[in-house]
Amino acid sequence: AVGLLPVFAASARAQPVPGATLWLRADSLTGVSSGAGIATWTASSGAGNAATQTTAGSRPTYQTGQLNGKPVVRFNGSTQFMNLPDPFAAGFSGSNTPISVYVVAKTTNTTGYQNVLFLGGNQTASAGNNDFITAQLTGNANPSVATNQFRFEVRDYNFGPPNSFTTKETTIGGTGTPVGTNFFLGTATRTSVGNVWVNGTLVSPVNADLNLPSLDLTQGSIGARKAGTIPTVDSYLTGDIAEVVVFPSVLNRAQQTVQENYLGAKYGISLAGSVEEYTALNVGYREDVIGIGKAPGGSTATSSILGGLAFAGTLAGAADDSWLFAGNTGLPNSLVSTSLPAGVSERWSRVWNVAEIGAVDAATLSFAWDAGGVGDDFDPLATYALLYSATPDPTAFSMLVGQQTALDAGAKTVSFALGAQDLASGFYTVAIVPEPGLWALLAGGVVAWAALGRRTLRRQPS
Repeated sequence: AVGLLPVFAASARAQPVPGATLWLRADSLTGVSSGAGIATWTASSGAGNAATQTTAGSRPTYQTGQLNGKPVVRFNGSTQFMNLPDPFAAGFSGSNTPISVYVVAKTTNTTGYQNVLFLGGNQTASAGNNDFITAQLTGNANPSVATNQFRFEVRDYNFGPPNSFTTKETTIGGTGTPVGTNFFLGTATRTSVGNVWVNGTLVSPVNADLNLPSLDLTQGSIGARKAGTIPTVDSYLTGDIAEVVVFPSVLNRAQQTVQENYLGAKYGISLAGSVEEYTALNVGYREDVIGIGKAPGGSTATSSILGGLAFAGTLAGAADDSWLFAGNTGLPNSLVSTSLPAGVSERWSRVWNVAEIGAVDAATLSFAWDAGGVGDDFDPLATYALLYSATPDPTAFSMLVGQQTALDAGAKTVSFALGAQDLASGFYTVAIVPEPGLWALLAGGVVAWAALGRRTLRRQPS
């Protein structure tokens, strides 16, 4: 049996890659009818930073069934935008503060700069600064900019003495898809250098000079450029946004691969072959995609949680370009008593398609009952089993043996540590064993278990 690996923490945010401080998802909006204006776009990051619009005529609209069956937020290109909290924008001021931006969007306008995300300064006509960081889309008939691009632009533009100013501006653009036809996934990162990826493909220039050490950012917006002490709003987006994610760090290559596969699978966007690890697989199991792994070159992504399942692992012994991904069908979860192997009484109806690519050495699979929508059914006195099937047929489920598990009653999570010999691609869920378990409460309310037989999980000897 393997030793206990890192497990899901009760305080962990549900994110495919931890650490996002802005996460806007059109599919997180509830209680809004199609075509209605959006006053508040609630953030999913756990860090707040909701986007808001108090003026009814400036609110973008909610549109259902626009991208892979999912909704979008639609901007009209002339009056609609949303405001971000000022402290969020200010957090990216200073000396080459790192940022990573992921957007799934499209434009239907053939001209102009159109802002998806804009973090700006407080300039007036003759004072202050016009510093900014922006992720933009451009049309195909604008003579002053490259066409059909996802652009990442950073500017340090400070007014000096009367009638003079200094400026440094760097733009990186990657060709997208024809205007108005398809959504695409744009990725941008920045410290003193910047890079852009479109649908997983790194575009030129690579490691562009973005050494702008004195940015002063005071406000932010979605769907337009908003800047100035008395804000001027322009460069509106004509088009749709499905998702925006911002990290206050530059994700490493492994983390970026997980983030891009989550978005690619969810929205049906094909990625470059070098990063498309999960999106080309597992049709029907592309919701709540999570992953851990080691990228070529050795960078690692070691934790991920969505939809009630979490992965964790050190990946110390994993080979480069090795991954563990999982996704589900997106259907509501409940406890069911059908298609059960002998020895269990109930299981989650939500089944996860787990794909091991390469050779991941070991990992912990944790099932978080609250995040899985079944928190009221969690029993801290029950014994739990991990079910596996090589096929999606639930009647083929069997209980896995030979791994240790942990139960955290306070967090309502059950964890299963799998060694390299136990990990396999297939279909997984969690079940309840009807026999009462033998307990040993440890510090912090964590209970340790060992799987000693096919039909029960019993307490480890102390």
